[in-house]
Amino acid sequence: MKHIHLPKNLALLLLACFIASAAAAQSVNYIATDTATTMGVRLMNEGARLNAQFCHVLVGKDTVRYSPHQIKEYGFINGQIYVSREIIVKGSPKKVFLEQLVAGKASLYYYEDSYGPVFFIEKKGQSLIELVQTSLGSSRFRAQLAEFTSDCKQVEDAVRVVSYTKSSLSTLIQRYNNCELKPFPMKKFGLHAGVGASRLSPSSAQEDMLINLFDFRYDKSFVLGAFMSFPIAQSDFSAFAELMFQKTSYSYEAKDIIGGNVVAQYIEFNNTKTMLLLPVMARYTYPSNRIRPYVNVGLQVSYTLNNTNSFIERKNTSHNPLHALPVTIPSPGFGHVWGAGLEIRLDHRRHVFVDFRSGQLYNVKKFDDLREMTSGVFLGINF
Repeated sequence: MKHIHLPKNLALLLLACFIASAAAAQSVNYIATDTATTMGVRLMNEGARLNAQFCHVLVGKDTVRYSPHQIKEYGFINGQIYVSREIIVKGSPKKVFLEQLVAGKASLYYYEDSYGPVFFIEKKGQSLIELVQTSLGSSRFRAQLAEFTSDCKQVEDAVRVVSYTKSSLSTLIQRYNNCELKPFPMKKFGLHAGVGASRLSPSSAQEDMLINLFDFRYDKSFVLGAFMSFPIAQSDFSAFAELMFQKTSYSYEAKDIIGGNVVAQYIEFNNTKTMLLLPVMARYTYPSNRIRPYVNVGLQVSYTLNNTNSFIERKNTSHNPLHALPVTIPSPGFGHVWGAGLEIRLDHRRHVFVDFRSGQLYNVKKFDDLREMTSGVFLGINF
């Protein structure tokens, strides 16, 4: 028999088409009984509570409902899978559809009714376990998880901080199935304190003004703040926001010199400003287990609580006052901020942060007025 040799590129193309077709065949709605699986049915997603009671299928213009006694499993094209299982509801056994969140060595299921959400875990060949959380917010479910995952020490710390949500519990069970030691995404609330450094900067629209005679340098200030951080999609990215209190004093002096190095006038600017600064940033943290470098980038807004002086003082050669020129420091201010730092693990919940940050504020009302450069080095801890 004569063999047909396909060109290499064509063979690769056919292989790719076959893989894509196989994947597409799996990415369809389906229902399954003990004897058969029907693909491509028109499933209706009625939400967690109704999906748990019936499988709703659109047949023509009619909706047909299948109970957990009639089918053993159904799945949506988006990846949601519901399986028929018997659980205890108000002290009595009841067959329902549980949403399967994780499948593997250990599986995680979700059920919701009028009493609220409930999670179940299961190992292959063992009974279904309901994770119990009381109305008082008890962490009993964490004790259950600690016993359930006791054969993998790598997830001990994760069990202590996991929350009673789909995303958090799914991440934990996936980590357990792989027995993986990795920083666990969690909410963080804490305090920051440090040394800030700010300086004013004229815009290009002020090139011919006396203000450009100043040597704008950074002035130090002490900064106090409270922060919060929330994981994004249970990943190494998080949303970070902080409310900071900062008080800065600016003091600038300069000489207006004309031809022959003759002093025409002296100018001074002395200002004390107290403000609240709110940076909102996206943060990426490298997932090492002890010392974790991170980077931030985002936006910041400021609100001035007190501003003691908004004028440049002009004085003659005898230092007698002439008249004052108004100047506007960003208030309210809006701008960008970026930074980097280290997150150091103390225990399963507490972390210390060493943070460097830099940014710029523009005047919201008059964009071409003075701008304010902000930076600082901060120490923080979460609780």
